[in-house]
Amino acid sequence: MNAVFNQASGKMVEACGAILRDWRHKEHTSQFLYWGAYRDHKNAFQRKIETPMQVHMASSRDVVLGSKGWLHHDPDTGLLGKTLRFSPSSFIQFKDEKSFSSVEPL
Repeated sequence: MNAVFNQASGKMVEACGAILRDWRHKEHTSQFLYWGAYRDHKNAFQRKIETPMQVHMASSRDVVLGSKGWLHHDPDTGLLGKTLRFSPSSFIQFKDEKSFSSVEPL
């Protein structure tokens, strides 16, 4: 399950399945809408995969990123001249239809 959240027209459910066939991986995502008025926002959530991004460590000013506690890397190899690729994703819980109660990075 990727998401269950309330909209003006009803409850949206998003499910994702993975298929492995002939050593190839394929994902399929489907959305379903349950018509009605739902107010159970505390049960609503969304797993969100953001657009991947790259950061090139061209100068010593860029390399300061390596001192952040959330970035795990081999300190012996160094980051200068390397390109880092980030694939951010998060788990969101809803407070109401328009605001979040929590956002956690995955």
